Amino acid sequence: MQIPDDLLSTLRLLHSYILVKVHVKKSDHKGAAKMLTRVSKSISRFPAHIVPILTSTVIECQRAGYKKSALEFATMLMRPEYRPH
Repeated sequence: MQIPDDLLSTLRLLHSYILVKVHVKKSDHKGAAKMLTRVSKSISRFPAHIVPILTSTVIECQRAGYKKSALEFATMLMRPEYRPH
């Protein structure tokens, strides 16, 4: 039995999101930043959690020294569609 590609992709993203907690707990900010970056690139799949995911991504990228990525996701976070009305 083969799993559809769309479902497999969604499960990979969810798994990455879950692994973030493990990396943060171990103070592995680079690992957490990589996982969050992967999730944030497909942020539309998590519509109820966009702001918290992007915020965590910015924080972990900054802690890991990924300043360019931190700026990219901070800029995304500041878009009008993600700001409270």
